[in-house]
Amino acid sequence: MHSILVLSDIHGDIDTLNLILEKENYDYVFFLGDAIDYCWKEENKEVIDKLSNISKILFSVKGNCDNFYTPYNNPLIQRITIDNINYVLTHGMLYNKDTVGDYDIYIEGHTHKSKIIKENNKIIINPGSISKPRGNTYKNYIIIKNNIIYLKDIYGNIIETTKIK
Repeated sequence: MHSILVLSDIHGDIDTLNLILEKENYDYVFFLGDAIDYCWKEENKEVIDKLSNISKILFSVKGNCDNFYTPYNNPLIQRITIDNINYVLTHGMLYNKDTVGDYDIYIEGHTHKSKIIKENNKIIINPGSISKPRGNTYKNYIIIKNNIIYLKDIYGNIIETTKIK
């Protein structure tokens, strides 16, 4: 089984991004958009460079803040199958779990609020934001490993776990 790091809504926070990338062991990265902050600042370039040069397999979608400053042309939605699990990735600003068709796990960002929900034999995930959490959540990310979803804070503490099957 492969290990997947799921990140969203970095908003230019290079220090937290580096902390997580160095701390975790993973085979793939799912990035759900908003690499840059709401306005341009120098840290945005560092985040873009880091994501562009990640040594693992990166699947990425465009967020609402990833405008003309972002040099990569990410799609708004991606479908990926890893270890016989069908994932749908989107930022969450245009699509939602009911509009993307079939999947095993739907993953979105955008709200900055973390969640893991099992619903009708499907799983809906939002890792939250690693930089600007909302709604009484922490700065979070997700690791998917050995058929378990781990919601973690940026220090690696496990907040919640959910079995996939």
